[in-house]
Amino acid sequence: MLRLEDNAYENGYRDFSDEDVKIINRIKTLRMLDVPIPEIKKLFDGDVQLEAVLEERLSEMNLQAKVLDNRMESCRRIIKEGMELVDISPEVLSGNREEWSEKLRHIVDEDIDKRFILKGVAFTTAFAVCVKFTVVVLTMGGFSQQDTVFCFFGGMLAILCGFVYIFAEALTKQDFLYAWGKNWGGSGMGGLANSYSILGIGVGLAGTTWPLWGGLLIACIALSAIIRMVLMHVIKEAERQK
Repeated sequence: MLRLEDNAYENGYRDFSDEDVKIINRIKTLRMLDVPIPEIKKLFDGDVQLEAVLEERLSEMNLQAKVLDNRMESCRRIIKEGMELVDISPEVLSGNREEWSEKLRHIVDEDIDKRFILKGVAFTTAFAVCVKFTVVVLTMGGFSQQDTVFCFFGGMLAILCGFVYIFAEALTKQDFLYAWGKNWGGSGMGGLANSYSILGIGVGLAGTTWPLWGGLLIACIALSAIIRMVLMHVIKEAERQK
């Protein structure tokens, strides 16, 4: 989206062309209008029209204005009626409840990276399938009852570690693929060590029967997606409060 000239000054600064400066100013202006980064990228890629993007922004701002008016009216009411902390409840909110719900939905949609979640689902499923078929092949060679029990409990431990790791990744704002160390070979190694791959491995091991495997896979996908989406929203909301 932004081109940099090849020539660089000795002090390390790059030389921006006039067109680059214009592009930067366009991006800054759109961001000041609260146009999301993904929408700006689509604009420059020609995937959406400026009018459509701004009409969507107007719609959102109208909703925000209504909610702001309702917030102000709610605050005035609380002060006027001399309410105490113990009196605060959703009933003190002024305006249409649907407007409040719609505002929250817009905020949540903006905070959640849906592509990230879908990648996580795909990664978990891929590892769960691969590990399950590996276990099935090994079983054909003769698996004892002790081996099956070991796989089940080992898998459940991996699932538990995967969920703990989901919290760690979210709170440290890790990308989908990343490396734990500087010399680990880049994102490929990170892909083998993220929470979703660990969950998939756990499902593949713990799912000693196909019904159990399917149930664990669905449960892990749903729960991991919910946890990560909630954490995305909570972290973004905390950043907005700063």
